[in-house]
Order: sequence, then structure tokens, then C-alpha cells
Amino acid sequence: PGAVDAVAELEAAGYRIAIVSNQDAMGWKLVPERQLQRIHKKMIDELEAAGVWVEEIYVCPHHVLSDCACRKPRPGLLLAATRDLNANPRESWMLGDKVSDVEAGAAIGCRTIFVGDSTRRKRFAKELRAGRPSAMTKDLPEAVGTILKARTGS
Repeated sequence: PGAVDAVAELEAAGYRIAIVSNQDAMGWKLVPERQLQRIHKKMIDELEAAGVWVEEIYVCPHHVLSDCACRKPRPGLLLAATRDLNANPRESWMLGDKVSDVEAGAAIGCRTIFVGDSTRRKRFAKELRAGRPSAMTKDLPEAVGTILKARTGS
């Protein structure tokens, strides 16, 4: 709840939005590429209706067990995004609900936020201590608030 509005607030503050996803369902061949495109279109349509422009969607299409450079926690997709968007990793944020999101963001030197309720944070406590995200929040609206506060220094 509130995710679309939160992303709109982030964009209104001048942040550019890119989506980076392992797409495990596609990697396991549970979802064909065509269906994934329909899912992405629905998501993009909802975001555009709220005035949000998503710059790009980066997806790892490879099998979950493959040894590719783009499957998070490896940084390939994030490196592609920063290159394509001419973004400085040190001024960027990686938000995600998996430890691999935090690890991928840290690998390119950006700030990271693990998004998950207390049960999820407890489940991954050991990995999160090792991964050391910049912040942990219960949901996307709280994560956006954290980013905006960090920007203003308050």
C-alpha cells in the first residue's frame, strides 16, 4: 500500500527511477517472456497514471542457477543501469526486499535500503548484519521517506 505514491514522491524530488529484477519465475521457466512483458506493462501503466516515468527495466533472464554476471547479488544489471542513465552510484540508492538487492547495491557503491517487515528482517538478520544496508524500512513509503530525509540532511 502506498508504493505508487511513494515512487511518485521520489520522482517529484528529482530522482530517476529504474527497476532491476532477477525475475526468478522467468529464470525457472515458470513465466514466459511474453507474460513478463504483460506484467511489466501493467506496472508501468499504474506508475504512469500517477505521473511516474520509469527510465528502464533491467531483467536477468538467465536460469536461476546460471553463473551469469547480471543475476543479483552480482552487479551487472546495476552497472548497466548506471551506465545507461549516466548515474553516479555514490549518489544512487538500491531498494529491495532481498539480501541480494543490498549486496548488489553495495557492490557498485550505492546506498542501500532493505525493505521488509519485522518478520522478514528477523528471518534474514544474519545476512543483513553482514550486508550492512544503509537503512532498513518496513515498506516502500518509509524507504522513500528515508531517502528524502538523507537528501536534506535531516
